[in-house]
Amino acid sequence: MATISGTDAKTWLLAQADFLVKLAGRKLWSDQDVTTAAALLKSADASLGDMNDPSLITARRALTEDIASLATVSQVDYDGIILKVNQLSNQIDNLRLADNNDDDSPMDSDSGELSSSLSEWRINLQKSWQNFMDSFITVRRRDETAVPLLAPNQDVYLRENLRSRLLVAAQAVPRHQEETYKQALDNVSTWVRAYYDTDDATTTAFLEDVDKLSQQNITMNVPDKLASQPILEKLMQTRVRNLLAQPGVAAEQEAPASAPAPDSAPQGE
Repeated sequence: MATISGTDAKTWLLAQADFLVKLAGRKLWSDQDVTTAAALLKSADASLGDMNDPSLITARRALTEDIASLATVSQVDYDGIILKVNQLSNQIDNLRLADNNDDDSPMDSDSGELSSSLSEWRINLQKSWQNFMDSFITVRRRDETAVPLLAPNQDVYLRENLRSRLLVAAQAVPRHQEETYKQALDNVSTWVRAYYDTDDATTTAFLEDVDKLSQQNITMNVPDKLASQPILEKLMQTRVRNLLAQPGVAAEQEAPASAPAPDSAPQGE
């Protein structure tokens, strides 16, 4: 039965470490999964440790530095962000539409009553003119932007549009599409402020959550390279080249004994 030699076992462990480091790089840069990348680097270091080879100290030192570098990365709770966005989607039906009733009271003005004093004829004339103009032009106080009117049953479509934008934001999180994520939340904030009662406590809390999520970064500043990766690649090339350069041990084969030549048949007289 064939057995694995010590050299083959060490080469296999080195190849395993090289593969784990490459996989850690893909998890780090494609998925921004720092936790998994760090675990893979630790497994690679364990493989090198099993080789018990002092010549690998440089590679193991680089692995230690890479692991320490990942430990300093501020991680983003992607699952938590998605859950909060989904929770906002469930709260949309609780939002109260803004009332479109305008305050019909005119602006405050001085009393329009005329004085009986002849010395105040100028003031009386001014008040008379003002009362006359008020019957044609009425200036009303409006401290806020007018709320856009919604057609009957249009609030159903508005709520679905809000859910759609929140869904876009949630889907952008695992894809690290920060611009799409923030734009979708900005749309939600704008529509809620335009059509819903911002004085209502539920709406206020909803907008606060949207603003907090909008300020949340969904990308991480991860290292752009791993110091251990080129070192292990070079080690692999060197070890495999040396392994292939070793002459194979030829198996000894015994030559079969040649059979004796048959005797010649006697010739008849």
